[in-house]
Amino acid sequence: MNTPHFNQQKLHGKVWGMAIDPLYSSLFMDIRDNTSKKLELIKLSLPNLEKETKVGLANWQTQLIAVEENHLFFVEYLDALDPTNFKFIRYNWTSEKTIRVDKPINKQENFLAHPFVYENDSAHHKTVMNFLDISSPLACEYFEWGNTVVISYYICVENGFERYLLLLKEGQKIWKLKQDEHIKNFSPGAFFVFQEFLIFIKNSNEICIYNR
Repeated sequence: MNTPHFNQQKLHGKVWGMAIDPLYSSLFMDIRDNTSKKLELIKLSLPNLEKETKVGLANWQTQLIAVEENHLFFVEYLDALDPTNFKFIRYNWTSEKTIRVDKPINKQENFLAHPFVYENDSAHHKTVMNFLDISSPLACEYFEWGNTVVISYYICVENGFERYLLLLKEGQKIWKLKQDEHIKNFSPGAFFVFQEFLIFIKNSNEICIYNR
């Protein structure tokens, strides 16, 4: 298999929220460093990952959920003990003005493609495991992208699991990488596709863009 080539960038913290602005082909991320208690909002242009950063605009009670035309939408939880008590906030990236709104108007699912989740007791899961010639007690994720197939799967190791990402073209394995380690259970959302870009987070703190 080949060594994959990505546009990638290390992040100073873990990704807490992520959303795509399709009009400007921009990826926005809410980054949090639990050690330093630092919060950042990052805008990355696709595919070259040119970066803009805003500091101190989010807080620990908010989460980025959508973007439309440089407007970022957050949900803010008002009571840590009651997840139904929240409000929506719209933030203008350019003017840095924030207002309360009834709900986000952007629907990320309209232009993002997500993989299927195959539970570990399903026929599809067995087919994928047989193809990979492995056995895994956790679900896998599978996506067909033209003549390309992307599979996310887990390998059992001491004290947990490692998650791998595999890309095939016309049935041939092109590249494989270890996406995460020290995992205790299945976590959905290993990757998604936007236009011609495969987008995923590696080790919780590195954004990777693969252009097929």
